[in-house]
Amino acid sequence: MTLLTIQQARERNQEKALKVLRFLRTSIYSTAELLGEVMGVKSREGVHKSLLNMERKQLIRRQTLQEFSGALTLWGITPAGQEACLLNGEEPIATFFNSAKISLARLQHYLHLQRIRIRAEAAGWSNIIYCDRPSVYKGNGWHSQDTINEEIRPDLLATHPHSRIVAIEYERSLKWTPRYKEHVIPGHVRRLNAEEYAQVIWVCREQNDEQRLRAIILAAVKQLRDDNQFYLERTSKDYKTFVVTNLNSWPNF
Repeated sequence: MTLLTIQQARERNQEKALKVLRFLRTSIYSTAELLGEVMGVKSREGVHKSLLNMERKQLIRRQTLQEFSGALTLWGITPAGQEACLLNGEEPIATFFNSAKISLARLQHYLHLQRIRIRAEAAGWSNIIYCDRPSVYKGNGWHSQDTINEEIRPDLLATHPHSRIVAIEYERSLKWTPRYKEHVIPGHVRRLNAEEYAQVIWVCREQNDEQRLRAIILAAVKQLRDDNQFYLERTSKDYKTFVVTNLNSWPNF
């Protein structure tokens, strides 16, 4: 194993810190496990050492919460961290880690969205946006994609490596079956027709849910077609408009 020089080690630490801060710039907070994935560090000791170093510099801070399944430590970005990760021409984001604003009921859902983001970016996806956090994108080159008045909206928007904009839904638990036919699919179709995005991908927690949801979606679309209520204006021969996969397979589908 080749030992790094002091300068190389310093540059490596700066690179890892910048990766964490760029991720937390819009994610705001995360877990050590996920941030280790962002840094590309597998050793728990190595991850903790890097995070502690950033904490000493007041770029991030941590807070342990009592979640339903037990204690969970989150690491979040500070005002100094937001300033430190700015690239040329970017506006600062005035959103920082505040544990009092975290919804414990939605915490695991949000952390899984982060996992989806991390793996997508590693596979070449870009411009990943948390649709329920518009405040972290104001003044930073993104405007709300709500071009129509529609209740149904995705969890994430992202640009596929082939340049199409994709809506991503994380289905931690499946919805009541009729809801997909009556609300979810028609809502996405209206946004697809408004050209807010070109494809919808549902990411399920496990393969059994993937299989169930795929059957539900197929049956719902067929019934809507049979009832002359499926008004999708454009499709592509290069990709399916509606896709179902699971977290273990993602981003392959």
